[in-house]
Amino acid sequence: MIGLLIFASVAGTETRKLPEEEIVQKERHLYPLGTYEEIKPGQFKPGAEFPIQAEEMETKTPKIEKLYYSYSGYGELKPLLQGQDTNSAEYQLKYYAQEAGNINSELNMKLWLKGRLRYGSASVWLAGDLSAKVSELDPQREARILEAGLGYKFPPWLKLYAGKKTLEWGHGYAWNPTAFVERDKDPRDPECKREGYYMLTLDYTRHYTGALKTFSLSPVFLPVLEHVNEKFGECYGLNFAGKLYFLWHDTDINLLLLIGGSQTIRYGLDLARKVASDLEIYCEGAYIHNHKQEFFNPAGQTRENVFGAGSLVMGLRYGSPSAANVILEYYHNSTGYNAEQMRGFYSLIDRGFQQWEASGDDFWLKRAETLAAPHTAPAPMQDYLGLRLAWKEPDAIRYFYPAISGIYNFWDKSFSLAPEATYTEIPNLEIRALCRILGGEINSENGEKPNPCQIEIRARYFF
Repeated sequence: MIGLLIFASVAGTETRKLPEEEIVQKERHLYPLGTYEEIKPGQFKPGAEFPIQAEEMETKTPKIEKLYYSYSGYGELKPLLQGQDTNSAEYQLKYYAQEAGNINSELNMKLWLKGRLRYGSASVWLAGDLSAKVSELDPQREARILEAGLGYKFPPWLKLYAGKKTLEWGHGYAWNPTAFVERDKDPRDPECKREGYYMLTLDYTRHYTGALKTFSLSPVFLPVLEHVNEKFGECYGLNFAGKLYFLWHDTDINLLLLIGGSQTIRYGLDLARKVASDLEIYCEGAYIHNHKQEFFNPAGQTRENVFGAGSLVMGLRYGSPSAANVILEYYHNSTGYNAEQMRGFYSLIDRGFQQWEASGDDFWLKRAETLAAPHTAPAPMQDYLGLRLAWKEPDAIRYFYPAISGIYNFWDKSFSLAPEATYTEIPNLEIRALCRILGGEINSENGEKPNPCQIEIRARYFF
Protein backbone atom coordinates (compact mmCIF):
# COMPACT_ATOMS: atom_id res chain seq x y z
CA MET A 1 0.00 0.00 0.00
CA ILE A 2 2.77 2.43 0.93
CA GLY A 3 4.55 1.61 -2.35
CA LEU A 4 1.43 2.35 -4.34
CA LEU A 5 1.02 5.74 -2.62
CA ILE A 6 4.64 6.71 -3.35
CA PHE A 7 4.28 5.66 -6.99
CA ALA A 8 1.09 7.66 -7.38
CA SER A 9 2.68 10.71 -5.79
CA VAL A 10 5.69 10.59 -8.14
CA ALA A 11 3.56 9.90 -11.20
CA GLY A 12 1.38 12.87 -10.45
CA THR A 13 4.29 15.35 -10.19
CA GLU A 14 4.46 17.66 -13.23
CA THR A 15 7.95 18.18 -14.72
CA ARG A 16 8.67 21.92 -15.14
CA LYS A 17 10.23 22.93 -18.47
CA LEU A 18 13.04 25.44 -17.99
CA PRO A 19 12.75 28.70 -19.90
CA GLU A 20 15.45 29.48 -22.46
CA GLU A 21 16.87 32.35 -20.39
CA GLU A 22 17.85 29.85 -17.71
CA ILE A 23 20.22 28.09 -20.10
CA VAL A 24 23.65 29.66 -19.69
CA GLN A 25 27.06 28.93 -21.07
CA LYS A 26 29.51 27.71 -18.48
CA GLU A 27 33.12 26.97 -19.43
CA ARG A 28 32.12 26.36 -23.05
CA HIS A 29 29.47 23.76 -22.02
CA LEU A 30 25.68 24.30 -21.76
CA TYR A 31 24.11 23.52 -18.39
CA PRO A 32 20.39 24.17 -17.47
CA LEU A 33 20.17 26.03 -14.16
CA GLY A 34 18.55 24.21 -11.25
CA THR A 35 18.46 20.75 -12.80
CA TYR A 36 21.51 19.23 -11.12
CA GLU A 37 24.79 20.09 -9.44
CA GLU A 38 27.90 20.14 -11.59
CA ILE A 39 29.74 16.81 -11.33
CA LYS A 40 33.51 17.02 -11.20
CA PRO A 41 36.07 14.35 -12.09
CA GLY A 42 36.41 11.80 -9.27
CA GLN A 43 32.79 12.21 -8.03
CA PHE A 44 30.00 9.61 -8.37
CA LYS A 45 27.07 10.08 -10.72
CA PRO A 46 23.66 8.80 -9.52
CA GLY A 47 23.42 5.10 -10.33
CA ALA A 48 27.12 4.86 -11.33
CA GLU A 49 29.33 2.12 -9.97
CA PHE A 50 32.59 4.00 -10.53
CA PRO A 51 33.44 7.72 -10.20
CA ILE A 52 33.40 9.73 -13.41
CA GLN A 53 36.78 10.31 -15.06
CA ALA A 54 38.01 13.48 -16.77
CA GLU A 55 38.30 11.65 -20.11
CA GLU A 56 34.63 10.59 -19.89
CA MET A 57 33.52 14.16 -19.27
CA GLU A 58 35.52 15.38 -22.27
CA THR A 59 33.85 12.86 -24.56
CA LYS A 60 30.32 13.64 -23.36
CA THR A 61 30.48 17.44 -23.18
CA PRO A 62 30.79 18.99 -26.65
CA LYS A 63 33.35 21.75 -27.01
CA ILE A 64 32.55 25.03 -28.69
CA GLU A 65 35.53 25.94 -30.85
CA LYS A 66 36.58 29.55 -31.06
CA LEU A 67 38.62 31.49 -33.57
CA TYR A 68 41.74 32.99 -32.04
CA TYR A 69 44.01 35.51 -33.70
CA SER A 70 47.20 37.35 -32.84
CA TYR A 71 49.36 39.88 -34.59
CA SER A 72 52.53 41.84 -33.96
CA GLY A 73 54.93 44.03 -35.85
CA TYR A 74 57.21 47.01 -35.81
CA GLY A 75 58.18 49.98 -37.91
CA GLU A 76 61.87 50.80 -38.16
CA LEU A 77 63.82 53.88 -39.15
CA LYS A 78 67.63 53.61 -39.34
CA PRO A 79 69.86 56.42 -40.62
CA LEU A 80 73.58 55.67 -40.80
CA LEU A 81 76.93 57.12 -41.86
CA GLN A 82 79.72 55.02 -43.35
CA GLY A 83 83.34 55.93 -43.76
CA GLN A 84 84.49 54.59 -47.14
CA ASP A 85 87.93 53.14 -47.85
CA THR A 86 88.26 53.91 -51.57
CA ASN A 87 91.51 51.91 -51.77
CA SER A 88 90.01 48.66 -50.43
CA ALA A 89 89.53 45.74 -52.79
CA GLU A 90 85.81 45.29 -52.15
CA TYR A 91 85.13 49.01 -52.67
CA GLN A 92 86.99 49.00 -55.99
CA LEU A 93 85.12 45.91 -57.15
CA LYS A 94 81.67 47.16 -56.18
CA TYR A 95 81.88 50.86 -57.04
CA TYR A 96 84.60 51.17 -59.71
CA ALA A 97 82.13 52.58 -62.22
CA GLN A 98 80.57 55.07 -59.76
CA GLU A 99 81.74 58.38 -58.39
CA ALA A 100 81.67 58.24 -54.62
CA GLY A 101 83.35 60.12 -51.82
CA ASN A 102 84.87 59.08 -48.54
CA ILE A 103 81.52 59.22 -46.69
CA ASN A 104 78.27 57.52 -47.56
CA SER A 105 74.95 58.26 -45.88
CA GLU A 106 71.91 56.00 -45.92
CA LEU A 107 68.36 56.02 -44.64
CA ASN A 108 66.86 52.57 -44.09
CA MET A 109 63.15 52.01 -43.48
CA LYS A 110 61.35 48.76 -42.68
CA LEU A 111 57.89 47.56 -41.75
CA TRP A 112 57.66 44.04 -40.31
CA LEU A 113 54.33 42.29 -39.71
CA LYS A 114 53.30 38.88 -38.38
CA GLY A 115 49.83 37.43 -37.92
CA ARG A 116 48.31 34.10 -36.88
CA LEU A 117 44.80 32.60 -36.91
CA ARG A 118 43.91 29.48 -34.94
CA TYR A 119 40.69 27.52 -35.00
CA GLY A 120 40.74 24.35 -32.97
CA SER A 121 43.73 22.29 -34.08
CA ALA A 122 44.29 24.26 -37.30
CA SER A 123 46.33 27.44 -37.66
CA VAL A 124 47.41 29.83 -40.40
CA TRP A 125 50.35 32.23 -40.14
CA LEU A 126 51.96 34.94 -42.24
CA ALA A 127 55.07 37.10 -41.68
CA GLY A 128 56.68 39.54 -44.05
CA ASP A 129 58.40 42.88 -44.38
CA LEU A 130 58.66 45.91 -46.62
CA SER A 131 62.03 47.68 -46.74
CA ALA A 132 63.62 50.57 -48.55
CA LYS A 133 67.12 52.06 -48.57
CA VAL A 134 67.77 55.62 -49.67
CA SER A 135 71.41 55.85 -50.75
CA GLU A 136 73.42 57.42 -53.56
CA LEU A 137 75.57 54.30 -53.89
CA ASP A 138 73.10 51.47 -53.52
CA PRO A 139 69.38 52.38 -53.33
CA GLN A 140 67.03 49.44 -52.77
CA ARG A 141 63.37 48.57 -52.32
CA GLU A 142 62.13 45.11 -51.42
CA ALA A 143 58.98 43.27 -50.30
CA ARG A 144 59.39 39.79 -48.85
CA ILE A 145 57.22 37.03 -47.44
CA LEU A 146 59.39 35.61 -44.68
CA GLU A 147 57.03 32.88 -43.49
CA ALA A 148 53.55 31.73 -44.51
CA GLY A 149 51.70 28.47 -44.22
CA LEU A 150 49.26 26.12 -42.56
CA GLY A 151 49.62 24.05 -39.42
CA TYR A 152 47.55 21.28 -37.86
CA LYS A 153 47.92 19.47 -34.53
CA PHE A 154 46.91 15.84 -34.25
CA PRO A 155 46.64 15.43 -30.45
CA PRO A 156 48.53 14.52 -28.52
CA TRP A 157 51.88 13.94 -30.28
CA LEU A 158 51.87 15.00 -33.94
CA LYS A 159 52.04 18.39 -35.68
CA LEU A 160 52.08 19.14 -39.40
CA TYR A 161 53.27 22.32 -41.12
CA ALA A 162 53.14 23.20 -44.81
CA GLY A 163 54.36 26.43 -46.32
CA LYS A 164 57.27 28.84 -46.03
CA LYS A 165 59.04 28.38 -42.72
CA THR A 166 62.28 29.09 -40.83
CA LEU A 167 63.25 26.12 -38.66
CA GLU A 168 66.14 27.58 -36.60
CA TRP A 169 68.13 24.38 -36.07
CA GLY A 170 71.24 24.52 -33.89
CA HIS A 171 72.24 26.20 -30.63
CA GLY A 172 74.91 28.56 -31.98
CA TYR A 173 74.38 32.31 -31.71
CA ALA A 174 76.44 33.71 -34.59
CA TRP A 175 76.99 30.49 -36.58
CA ASN A 176 74.91 27.33 -37.14
CA PRO A 177 76.64 24.66 -39.26
CA THR A 178 73.71 22.24 -38.67
CA ALA A 179 71.09 24.63 -40.11
CA PHE A 180 70.85 22.56 -43.29
CA VAL A 181 67.53 23.93 -44.55
CA GLU A 182 67.94 27.60 -43.60
CA ARG A 183 69.50 30.69 -45.09
CA ASP A 184 72.86 31.67 -43.65
CA LYS A 185 73.05 33.93 -40.64
CA ASP A 186 74.96 37.18 -40.72
CA PRO A 187 77.29 36.85 -37.69
CA ARG A 188 77.41 40.65 -37.45
CA ASP A 189 73.62 40.68 -36.85
CA PRO A 190 72.57 37.16 -35.79
CA GLU A 191 69.13 38.24 -34.55
CA CYS A 192 68.04 39.63 -37.91
CA LYS A 193 64.90 37.89 -39.16
CA ARG A 194 65.58 35.58 -42.11
CA GLU A 195 63.46 34.39 -44.98
CA GLY A 196 62.35 30.77 -44.85
CA TYR A 197 62.00 28.05 -47.50
CA TYR A 198 58.86 26.34 -48.78
CA MET A 199 58.60 22.93 -47.14
CA LEU A 200 56.43 20.26 -45.59
CA THR A 201 57.46 19.23 -42.09
CA LEU A 202 56.13 16.98 -39.32
CA ASP A 203 56.89 17.04 -35.60
CA TYR A 204 56.31 13.88 -33.57
CA THR A 205 57.04 14.41 -29.86
CA ARG A 206 56.73 12.15 -26.82
CA HIS A 207 57.50 12.85 -23.16
CA TYR A 208 58.70 10.33 -20.58
CA THR A 209 59.56 10.19 -16.87
CA GLY A 210 62.87 8.28 -16.95
CA ALA A 211 66.38 9.29 -17.99
CA LEU A 212 64.95 10.06 -21.43
CA LYS A 213 62.61 12.98 -20.82
CA THR A 214 61.68 13.90 -24.42
CA PHE A 215 61.94 12.31 -27.85
CA SER A 216 61.12 14.15 -31.07
CA LEU A 217 61.26 13.23 -34.77
CA SER A 218 61.05 16.02 -37.36
CA PRO A 219 61.17 15.01 -41.05
CA VAL A 220 61.30 17.82 -43.65
CA PHE A 221 60.48 17.65 -47.37
CA LEU A 222 61.83 20.58 -49.38
CA PRO A 223 61.28 20.87 -53.15
CA VAL A 224 63.45 22.92 -55.52
CA LEU A 225 61.57 23.97 -58.64
CA GLU A 226 61.40 26.93 -60.96
CA HIS A 227 60.57 29.97 -58.79
CA VAL A 228 60.35 27.73 -55.70
CA ASN A 229 63.39 27.53 -53.38
CA GLU A 230 65.75 28.17 -56.31
CA LYS A 231 68.41 29.64 -54.02
CA PHE A 232 68.57 26.43 -51.98
CA GLY A 233 70.50 24.49 -54.62
CA GLU A 234 71.50 24.13 -58.23
CA CYS A 235 69.40 21.11 -59.30
CA TYR A 236 65.63 20.77 -59.27
CA GLY A 237 64.17 17.94 -57.23
CA LEU A 238 62.90 16.91 -53.83
CA ASN A 239 65.24 17.12 -50.83
CA PHE A 240 64.77 15.36 -47.51
CA ALA A 241 66.05 16.58 -44.16
CA GLY A 242 65.42 15.27 -40.70
CA LYS A 243 66.16 15.85 -37.04
CA LEU A 244 66.07 13.42 -34.13
CA TYR A 245 65.94 15.11 -30.72
CA PHE A 246 66.57 13.50 -27.32
CA LEU A 247 66.51 15.13 -23.90
CA TRP A 248 68.73 12.58 -22.13
CA HIS A 249 69.92 13.20 -18.56
CA ASP A 250 69.25 16.95 -19.02
CA THR A 251 71.37 17.06 -22.20
CA ASP A 252 69.91 18.20 -25.52
CA ILE A 253 71.00 15.80 -28.29
CA ASN A 254 70.13 16.49 -31.94
CA LEU A 255 71.02 14.22 -34.88
CA LEU A 256 70.52 15.86 -38.28
CA LEU A 257 70.59 14.78 -41.92
CA LEU A 258 70.14 16.27 -45.40
CA ILE A 259 69.97 14.27 -48.63
CA GLY A 260 68.73 15.17 -52.08
CA GLY A 261 69.76 16.35 -55.50
CA SER A 262 70.03 20.08 -54.79
CA GLN A 263 72.87 19.83 -52.25
CA THR A 264 75.38 17.17 -51.32
CA ILE A 265 74.71 14.80 -48.42
CA ARG A 266 75.47 16.23 -44.98
CA TYR A 267 75.24 15.00 -41.39
CA GLY A 268 75.05 16.98 -38.18
CA LEU A 269 75.31 16.61 -34.41
CA ASP A 270 74.16 19.28 -31.95
CA LEU A 271 74.70 18.98 -28.18
CA ALA A 272 73.79 21.38 -25.39
CA ARG A 273 73.68 21.14 -21.61
CA LYS A 274 72.85 23.58 -18.84
CA VAL A 275 75.62 22.88 -16.32
CA ALA A 276 74.38 25.54 -13.88
CA SER A 277 71.32 27.72 -13.48
CA ASP A 278 73.05 30.55 -15.35
CA LEU A 279 75.51 28.67 -17.60
CA GLU A 280 74.93 26.63 -20.76
CA ILE A 281 77.56 24.99 -22.95
CA TYR A 282 76.94 23.72 -26.48
CA CYS A 283 78.67 22.19 -29.47
CA GLU A 284 77.36 21.60 -32.97
CA GLY A 285 79.14 20.19 -35.99
CA ALA A 286 78.41 19.11 -39.54
CA TYR A 287 80.10 17.05 -42.23
CA ILE A 288 79.47 17.75 -45.93
CA HIS A 289 80.21 15.18 -48.64
CA ASN A 290 81.86 16.37 -51.87
CA HIS A 291 81.86 20.07 -51.08
CA LYS A 292 82.82 22.14 -54.14
CA GLN A 293 85.02 25.18 -53.57
CA GLU A 294 85.97 27.61 -56.35
CA PHE A 295 88.82 30.12 -56.09
CA PHE A 296 91.35 32.05 -58.21
CA ASN A 297 94.99 31.09 -58.62
CA PRO A 298 97.69 33.82 -58.87
CA ALA A 299 97.26 33.95 -62.66
CA GLY A 300 93.57 34.82 -62.28
CA GLN A 301 92.34 31.42 -63.44
CA THR A 302 89.42 29.69 -61.74
CA ARG A 303 90.26 26.54 -59.84
CA GLU A 304 88.00 24.04 -58.11
CA ASN A 305 88.49 21.74 -55.13
CA VAL A 306 86.07 18.93 -54.23
CA PHE A 307 86.51 17.45 -50.76
CA GLY A 308 84.74 16.35 -47.60
CA ALA A 309 84.32 19.39 -45.37
CA GLY A 310 83.57 19.75 -41.68
CA SER A 311 82.29 22.68 -39.63
CA LEU A 312 82.21 23.09 -35.86
CA VAL A 313 80.89 25.59 -33.31
CA MET A 314 81.74 25.38 -29.61
CA GLY A 315 80.33 27.95 -27.25
CA LEU A 316 78.86 28.95 -23.94
CA ARG A 317 76.13 31.27 -22.69
CA TYR A 318 76.30 32.86 -19.26
CA GLY A 319 73.36 34.91 -18.01
CA SER A 320 73.15 36.80 -14.73
CA PRO A 321 70.75 39.57 -13.65
CA SER A 322 73.53 41.36 -11.74
CA ALA A 323 76.44 40.92 -14.19
CA ALA A 324 77.14 40.88 -17.90
CA ASN A 325 75.49 38.27 -20.07
CA VAL A 326 78.19 36.50 -22.07
CA ILE A 327 78.12 34.57 -25.33
CA LEU A 328 81.48 33.13 -26.40
CA GLU A 329 81.92 31.00 -29.53
CA TYR A 330 84.69 29.41 -31.55
CA TYR A 331 83.86 28.61 -35.18
CA HIS A 332 85.84 26.37 -37.53
CA ASN A 333 84.65 26.10 -41.12
CA SER A 334 86.69 24.00 -43.54
CA THR A 335 84.40 25.09 -46.40
CA GLY A 336 85.92 28.57 -46.05
CA TYR A 337 88.98 30.03 -47.74
CA ASN A 338 92.49 30.18 -46.35
CA ALA A 339 94.64 33.32 -46.36
CA GLU A 340 96.40 32.45 -49.63
CA GLN A 341 93.13 31.96 -51.50
CA MET A 342 91.78 35.27 -50.23
CA ARG A 343 94.98 37.04 -51.32
CA GLY A 344 94.48 35.60 -54.80
CA PHE A 345 91.02 37.14 -54.95
CA TYR A 346 92.21 40.55 -53.74
CA SER A 347 95.19 40.49 -56.13
CA LEU A 348 92.86 39.84 -59.07
CA ILE A 349 90.73 42.86 -58.08
CA ASP A 350 93.83 45.07 -57.80
CA ARG A 351 95.04 43.91 -61.20
CA GLY A 352 91.63 44.52 -62.76
CA PHE A 353 91.21 47.97 -61.19
CA GLN A 354 94.59 49.13 -62.46
CA GLN A 355 93.70 47.90 -65.96
CA TRP A 356 90.33 49.65 -65.82
CA GLU A 357 91.92 52.96 -64.74
CA ALA A 358 94.51 52.72 -67.53
CA SER A 359 92.30 51.63 -70.43
CA GLY A 360 88.69 51.39 -69.27
CA ASP A 361 88.79 47.61 -69.77
CA ASP A 362 86.97 45.86 -66.90
CA PHE A 363 87.63 42.26 -68.04
CA TRP A 364 89.43 41.18 -64.84
CA LEU A 365 86.94 42.98 -62.61
CA LYS A 366 84.08 41.14 -64.30
CA ARG A 367 85.95 37.88 -63.77
CA ALA A 368 86.36 38.68 -60.07
CA GLU A 369 82.62 39.37 -59.82
CA THR A 370 81.85 35.77 -60.80
CA LEU A 371 83.19 34.56 -57.43
CA ALA A 372 82.57 37.71 -55.39
CA ALA A 373 79.65 36.26 -53.40
CA PRO A 374 81.53 33.51 -51.49
CA HIS A 375 84.63 35.72 -50.99
CA THR A 376 82.72 38.77 -49.67
CA ALA A 377 80.12 36.88 -47.60
CA PRO A 378 80.17 37.31 -43.81
CA ALA A 379 82.90 35.10 -42.31
CA PRO A 380 84.24 33.63 -45.58
CA MET A 381 87.38 32.14 -44.00
CA GLN A 382 88.01 29.17 -41.71
CA ASP A 383 88.54 30.08 -38.06
CA TYR A 384 86.81 32.74 -35.96
CA LEU A 385 86.25 33.72 -32.35
CA GLY A 386 83.03 35.53 -31.46
CA LEU A 387 82.21 37.34 -28.21
CA ARG A 388 79.16 39.29 -27.05
CA LEU A 389 78.75 41.05 -23.70
CA ALA A 390 75.42 42.60 -22.73
CA TRP A 391 74.29 44.36 -19.56
CA LYS A 392 70.77 44.97 -18.28
CA GLU A 393 70.38 48.36 -16.59
CA PRO A 394 73.92 48.56 -15.14
CA ASP A 395 74.33 50.65 -11.99
CA ALA A 396 70.55 50.83 -11.74
CA ILE A 397 70.27 53.04 -14.83
CA ARG A 398 66.72 52.25 -15.85
CA TYR A 399 65.81 51.41 -19.46
CA PHE A 400 69.50 51.35 -20.46
CA TYR A 401 70.99 48.22 -22.09
CA PRO A 402 74.60 48.52 -23.32
CA ALA A 403 76.38 45.72 -25.20
CA ILE A 404 79.48 45.05 -27.27
CA SER A 405 80.11 42.38 -29.92
CA GLY A 406 83.36 41.34 -31.54
CA ILE A 407 84.60 38.81 -34.12
CA TYR A 408 88.27 37.89 -34.56
CA ASN A 409 89.67 36.14 -37.65
CA PHE A 410 92.50 33.78 -36.67
CA TRP A 411 93.86 33.41 -40.22
CA ASP A 412 94.58 37.05 -41.10
CA LYS A 413 94.33 38.67 -37.61
CA SER A 414 91.58 41.06 -38.72
CA PHE A 415 88.59 41.93 -36.51
CA SER A 416 85.26 43.69 -36.20
CA LEU A 417 84.03 45.47 -33.08
CA ALA A 418 80.52 46.83 -32.45
CA PRO A 419 79.63 48.66 -29.21
CA GLU A 420 75.96 49.58 -28.85
CA ALA A 421 73.44 51.01 -26.39
CA THR A 422 69.66 50.55 -26.31
CA TYR A 423 67.15 52.80 -24.53
CA THR A 424 63.52 51.74 -23.89
CA GLU A 425 61.90 54.31 -21.56
CA ILE A 426 59.05 55.18 -23.95
CA PRO A 427 56.54 52.30 -24.12
CA ASN A 428 56.79 50.21 -27.31
CA LEU A 429 59.69 52.32 -28.58
CA GLU A 430 63.27 51.01 -28.75
CA ILE A 431 66.16 53.28 -29.69
CA ARG A 432 69.59 51.79 -30.38
CA ALA A 433 72.86 53.51 -31.21
CA LEU A 434 75.63 51.37 -32.69
CA CYS A 435 79.15 51.93 -33.99
CA ARG A 436 80.89 49.24 -36.04
CA ILE A 437 84.67 49.34 -36.49
CA LEU A 438 86.66 47.05 -38.79
CA GLY A 439 90.41 46.57 -38.61
CA GLY A 440 93.04 44.58 -40.46
CA GLU A 441 96.07 44.66 -42.71
CA ILE A 442 96.08 44.84 -46.51
CA ASN A 443 94.76 41.61 -48.09
CA SER A 444 92.89 40.68 -44.90
CA GLU A 445 89.15 40.11 -44.72
CA ASN A 446 88.24 43.21 -42.69
CA GLY A 447 91.12 45.27 -44.04
CA GLU A 448 89.62 45.08 -47.54
CA LYS A 449 86.02 45.91 -46.61
CA PRO A 450 84.58 49.07 -48.22
CA ASN A 451 83.34 50.65 -44.96
CA PRO A 452 85.81 50.35 -42.06
CA CYS A 453 83.64 52.56 -39.82
CA GLN A 454 79.86 52.84 -39.52
CA ILE A 455 77.61 54.76 -37.13
CA GLU A 456 73.87 54.11 -37.02
CA ILE A 457 70.82 55.00 -34.94
CA ARG A 458 67.88 52.63 -35.10
CA ALA A 459 64.38 53.44 -33.85
CA ARG A 460 61.77 50.67 -33.66
CA TYR A 461 58.15 51.12 -32.68
CA PHE A 462 56.40 47.86 -31.74
CA PHE A 463 52.69 47.19 -31.98
